[in-house]
Amino acid sequence: MTDAVNPRGAIDPEKITRDFESTVRFLISDGVSLPEETLGRLREYGELVIDRSAAYNLIGPADRERFFTRHITESLSAPLVELARLENNLVDIGSGAGLPGIPLAIAIPELKALLVEPRPRKVQFLEMAVFKLGLADRVEVFQGSADAL
Repeated sequence: MTDAVNPRGAIDPEKITRDFESTVRFLISDGVSLPEETLGRLREYGELVIDRSAAYNLIGPADRERFFTRHITESLSAPLVELARLENNLVDIGSGAGLPGIPLAIAIPELKALLVEPRPRKVQFLEMAVFKLGLADRVEVFQGSADAL
């Protein structure tokens, strides 16, 4: 995986693959079973975050190699997935890199999400990610604070 915008260089694709596979195993053991297509979109989302992390200040450098095991497992914990399925609506305040809103929207096709983020650079990333992942019909990005809503 090359990272033209990250001056620290690329992350070894094998490390990302191992991290992703470990996350899939964890999710299954936690009772969160997802179709292959959904897993592919989660992988695509994770690679977007990893690739654009330095440019948009999304996650710390140490988290790039363990993005899936650190952030996706938290975003898709069984209790959170079950609650999101029951509610069908989510407001993710201080969304940052889109966590947990984007992974939940990917995993739960009927979920509608509002990602609230005050920082313009992160809003840029969120809008790009929502578009690239085909979530624009269900996921909205709001630039501002929760109070401004």
